[in-house]
Amino acid sequence: MRLSTLLSLGLVAASAAIGAGVGGAVGLGLFAGTCLGASLSGFATAIQRRLVAERPHLVLPAFAAAFGAKLMLLFLLLGLVLLAPELARTLHPVALLLSFGASAILVLFAGAFEISSALRSAPRSSSQAASATLPTHATPS
Repeated sequence: MRLSTLLSLGLVAASAAIGAGVGGAVGLGLFAGTCLGASLSGFATAIQRRLVAERPHLVLPAFAAAFGAKLMLLFLLLGLVLLAPELARTLHPVALLLSFGASAILVLFAGAFEISSALRSAPRSSSQAASATLPTHATPS
């Protein structure tokens, strides 16, 4: 298993144990936020891993898009919690948002480490290899 997968599973298991111990809206908010953050970051890392193998030039735009998706989900969660009082009573808003942010960032760092390692070990494409072997321009004497 990869580092990001193990970290995601560990975070969800730890938040389930802590959430069960705390109980109530805080425990459920902690567990829900961790599940959402770890799953979205894990999904983004899986897409980036596939791009490293097929189209390495698209990894950075995919990283930026994944970060934007995490921000959009964070704002969506904030809006839902503020606009739906029943949801705010079921899931503690602060626990939900903080656990989402923490799990998303932790899995993001693990995924970035995996992707950078994969990019360093990925074979160069033929166009990159050809441009690396081209002679430099000679200055006239």
